[in-house]
Amino acid sequence: MLSDFVTGAAFGAALRASGVYEPAVILSQLNATDWHMVETFLTASGTSVCVLPSLGLDPSGSSVPETQLLTNIHRVVVALSQPLSHLSQKPRDFSSVGLFASYDGNILGGLLMGVGMALSGSCPGTIFVQLGAGIPSGFCTIAGCVLGGVVWSGMLAPALEARTRTKIKSNVQPKLSVYEHLSISRATTTVGIATMFAMTVSAINLLAPSQTRSLVTPIAGGLLIAGSQLISIISRSKLIGTSSSFEEAGKYIWWALRGGNSAGKPKSDPYSFW
Repeated sequence: MLSDFVTGAAFGAALRASGVYEPAVILSQLNATDWHMVETFLTASGTSVCVLPSLGLDPSGSSVPETQLLTNIHRVVVALSQPLSHLSQKPRDFSSVGLFASYDGNILGGLLMGVGMALSGSCPGTIFVQLGAGIPSGFCTIAGCVLGGVVWSGMLAPALEARTRTKIKSNVQPKLSVYEHLSISRATTTVGIATMFAMTVSAINLLAPSQTRSLVTPIAGGLLIAGSQLISIISRSKLIGTSSSFEEAGKYIWWALRGGNSAGKPKSDPYSFW
């Protein structure tokens, strides 16, 4: 619980300082009138691409006991001193709903996410910061998120699971990473992606500097967000996730409506935190 609290506090503070939690910032980015949000998250993504794979920690593991915290810190220090090509980290699997492609769930989910962000001026991560900041629209958005989690976990997910279960599953291990698809080393891919992000951030700074007033610059905000991921890896051995918390809330609501017996109690997603 302490590690979850510290991680959540760090992530929330990073979003608050960067200013990307504000509905106006999100909407101005979607309208392509202010590139503050893209600059912030490209910085965060570029930093994470370079740093997190070098930690050598499996983000899908279970929660880290406080007694293991120093061990994880030691592993980070040791991993950072090793060549990048010798390190490994398991990527998350793709999502398929059995409609038209292996990644159809990711494609449809991304489209729904974009529409939701455009309508609400929020996203699964920033909504909690909006609530803490007392932004009125945040309370309606969180209600919609929980309702969506209820509909998904109790109705849509079981139907889609039954649909995909009838599909013939291949024994071939799918390629989950860019470097596997391109048949190049992970180090080369990491350098390429980081360079592309750095060039994009530089171009934004030069051609369309941020007009948003926040506590820190977009680049500093991105570094803070990446730093919160580092805190999560060290203290929890997994990355930060908030989207699945709404699905988890939906599962708990259905569980309570069905009697709340201990045998059917939902399991928490290792990536999410409240």
